[in-house]
Amino acid sequence: MDQARWRKASRSTGVNNCVEIHPDGWVRDSKDPHHRPIAVDLHALLAATRTNRLTR
Repeated sequence: MDQARWRKASRSTGVNNCVEIHPDGWVRDSKDPHHRPIAVDLHALLAATRTNRLTR
């Protein structure tokens, strides 16, 4: 995967406590970027975050 295309949240505090998203539908933990990423439906993930439907 192209390393330059990973995007971190604009509200990230800079202490590696967020996820990074790749436009091809992958999510990874910013603390461990070399660990295998997870495939996701980006449209569903973004819709859930925009409407505050994510829970811990």
